[in-house]
Amino acid sequence: MNKKLKWLIAGAVTAAVISGYCLWQNEDIGVSYYSYTSEKIGEDLNGCKIVHISDLHNKEFGSNSSRLVKLISNEQPDIIIISGDLVDSRRTDIEAALNFVSQIVEIAPVYYSTGNHEERLDPDAYAYLLSSLEEIGATVLQNETETVYINDESFVIFGLKDGTVDSLEDIYGDTDKLKLMIAHKPHLIDKYSALGADLVFSGHVHGGQVRIPFLGGLLSSERVFFPKYYQGVHQVNDTTLVISRGLGNSIIPIRINNRPELVVVTLSSK
Repeated sequence: MNKKLKWLIAGAVTAAVISGYCLWQNEDIGVSYYSYTSEKIGEDLNGCKIVHISDLHNKEFGSNSSRLVKLISNEQPDIIIISGDLVDSRRTDIEAALNFVSQIVEIAPVYYSTGNHEERLDPDAYAYLLSSLEEIGATVLQNETETVYINDESFVIFGLKDGTVDSLEDIYGDTDKLKLMIAHKPHLIDKYSALGADLVFSGHVHGGQVRIPFLGGLLSSERVFFPKYYQGVHQVNDTTLVISRGLGNSIIPIRINNRPELVVVTLSSK
C-alpha cells in the first residue's frame, strides 16, 4: 500500500470518527441532577422533583420525540418547566411542538413561558401556539404567577414574557412562599434577583454551543465569547439560577462537546 493511499484511508477513518462523535453529541441526551435547599421548603415539598426543558427548537428525539418523552417519564417529576424556545422562528413547526407537549402533560403539570424565538413569530402563529398549549393542558405564564400545590404545601411560579423584564415590579406580591421564575435569558439574573426570585430556570445560551475543556462555553446567543452564564447552577445574591444547555440548535446546526441536556432539580428542606 503506497503512502498516498494510507493517508487517504487514515483521513477517511478520522472523518468517520469525527462525524460519528458529532452525531452522538447532538442526539444523545444527558441528564443533570441538582438539589435546591431552602428554609422555605417544608416537609410536603421536600423531595419535590422539577424537570426543566429548554431550547428544544422543534428538534425531535426519536419518532414523535419518543426518546425524550420516555426520559422525562422515567424521572417521575412533580412538575415540568419549559423555559422558552420550544419552537424555532426560522423553521417553525407548531404542530410538532404541540404533539410533544400533549404527551408530557400526561406525565406531570407543565408550566411554560416564552423565549426569543416565540417572540419573533408572526402574531397569528404566536397566538395559535399559546392558545393551543393552554387547550392541551399546559399552563402558559406571560408575566403571570401561578400557585403550585404539592400535598398541603405550595410555591409560586412567575413566568416571564421574554423581553419584558425592565417593565416589571412587585411580581410576587406579599408572600413568604418559595418563589420560582421561568426566565429564558440567564444573563439578566441581576434583574430577576432584584424582583425577588428564589429559584430561576433559564436556557437560551445552548451551553455556549461549543464547550472548550477548562475554558467553558464558547459563545452566547448575544455573540459574547466565553459567557459567564452558560450552564449549571449559579448563586446571585439570594437567588439561585439553574441554566439548561438546552436540547436543540438554531443558527449553528451542531453542538461540539456539548450534549443536549435535560435538567432535574429536587427541592430539599433545611
